[in-house]
Amino acid sequence: MYVDDIIVVAKNANQYINQIKDKYPIRNISNQPEYYLGNNIEVRKNKTIKISNYKYINEVLKRYEAQHGELRKEKIPIVNKDHPELDDTELLDDDGRRQYQSNIGIAQWIATAGRMDIVFAVSSLSRFNANPRHGHLKRTIKLFGFLKKYPKRGYIVDPRPPKVNVEYNEIIPDFGNQYPEFQEEIDDKLPIALMKELQTTIFVDADHGHDKVTGRSITGIIVLVGRTPIYYAAKRQGAVQTATFGAEFVGLKKAVEEAVTMRYYLRSMGVKISKPTIIYGDNLSSITNVINPGSQLKKKFLALSYHFCREHFSAGIVSIRKIDGKDNFADIFTKALSAPELNEHINGMMEN
Repeated sequence: MYVDDIIVVAKNANQYINQIKDKYPIRNISNQPEYYLGNNIEVRKNKTIKISNYKYINEVLKRYEAQHGELRKEKIPIVNKDHPELDDTELLDDDGRRQYQSNIGIAQWIATAGRMDIVFAVSSLSRFNANPRHGHLKRTIKLFGFLKKYPKRGYIVDPRPPKVNVEYNEIIPDFGNQYPEFQEEIDDKLPIALMKELQTTIFVDADHGHDKVTGRSITGIIVLVGRTPIYYAAKRQGAVQTATFGAEFVGLKKAVEEAVTMRYYLRSMGVKISKPTIIYGDNLSSITNVINPGSQLKKKFLALSYHFCREHFSAGIVSIRKIDGKDNFADIFTKALSAPELNEHINGMMEN
């Protein structure tokens, strides 16, 4: 068996590399890796780490332009308020379909590897992989033009809490006997935490009825440890919601589920987790229904999501807070934004 791209993160990495070398041949050993799995790794003067796809993107675009001609630089990855599902241009032939699928495959890897600024565009276009149209292909070309304009953009591995434009006074509500026995499950076999606690934060948003063909809403979410993004997604919801409240509540439930999963993973790696995971959303009604002990939800189809979120809030596992839409980082995952709107959010999470 042959494998490549091994990386060891430790105070004394050579201690582990040498154990591997005793049994397997290893070449190109670097004490400070600069490129890993398509990602450029740059250790900066302030000891933070910038991770980008600069080398991979340049190679991809160079190959693309050699085959299809020069790309025009674009300010945004997808046109503001665009809805690809409404495209009625002619279907692509076999060659066009293969080109489209190749473009989407490349874009999916770049988005997965850290380019959260293209996630919404890639998610919107990926669903047409089986039967794309000419308009869809043009959208992937525009997406590549955006990558050409911002090839060095990347995220920062930074343990500091995220910058959030909101003031919050912690209030511990009394839920009485509503959820008396619920508490966070912590496996007694987890390792002892050997490092300081890091703040965990989630931003969530939903765009009600986003899909103009099916009527489904879309959920956008980004999970941060310190200021470092570890998970993000733009995904259509599984069922149609008839009101904004319903769409936002489905998104909020998704955020709580991600908080539970993240807390377990971090504890498994010896990271101390004792404080609630902060969840920011911009829908006041759904948040009020969770954090106010006196609120009653009369919509039966949302009752399980309602109680799921409330019991995790009452147990101090999550702290759910209101934030303005213009400050909600998850906004970039739910809709096609204008260049100023996109950059306003991206500049808070990534650097060029």
